[in-house]
Amino acid sequence: RCIHALKVLDRYAQFSAQSVDAVARRLGMARSRFDVVLSGSINAGIPELQQAIARRVKGFNPRAAVRPARYKPVRGALVYAAHLAWGGLPKGVLAGEILRYGDPR
Repeated sequence: RCIHALKVLDRYAQFSAQSVDAVARRLGMARSRFDVVLSGSINAGIPELQQAIARRVKGFNPRAAVRPARYKPVRGALVYAAHLAWGGLPKGVLAGEILRYGDPR
């Protein structure tokens, strides 16, 4: 069973890296330095998957920096909605730990 799970994660990592490569090529960034930020519960919650994706992305573009997101995607949606509705939020409103992934370091 474990072997099958590892194969699934590896295929996911390969697909993710191929997607990053396709977007980088399309945007003319294939040889540039850029960040790949992994978010979502699967990407941010499985360190082994993060490492596998980073290895695969580096295979396509050694200058890419792969890292987990600090904040959950909903944080960005809240900031954007508040900007549209009220022109923004008071400083510190979104500093709560509930909007962060795991250990904020």
